[in-house]
Amino acid sequence: MDDDTLSLLKDFGIDCADCAPLPVADASAAFEQNTLLALAKIRQILSLDPQPQDECHAGVLRAQSQIASNQIAAQLRVFEGHLKAPVVERDFHKELREARRGIERCAREKGWCDASLSDKTAAEIYREKASS
Repeated sequence: MDDDTLSLLKDFGIDCADCAPLPVADASAAFEQNTLLALAKIRQILSLDPQPQDECHAGVLRAQSQIASNQIAAQLRVFEGHLKAPVVERDFHKELREARRGIERCAREKGWCDASLSDKTAAEIYREKASS
């Protein structure tokens, strides 16, 4: 962090002299605590009812509007994620080739034809014998 940022944080009572990266386990817990704190602050800001004569009236209304907009956008992303159907890519040509090989293999395993016949002939023999 640069000196201006450190000075600003110090003005708010935040001392970053010994700010070091947290271990992952601690960082996860700290992130969760920060998120809960942020949500509490958001609720606090949204519950404010500034009066038009208050000097902070416009700022509070802008903050509430921005929070509402961000919350709606976040919720829409959640809904969008739920609505998206998983995309299953299938190679139908590959599936057909595998099915045909299975038929050919069955014909050979049942002794209806030998390996010298073409795959196409083996499949025809299997279909003919299986249907009768």
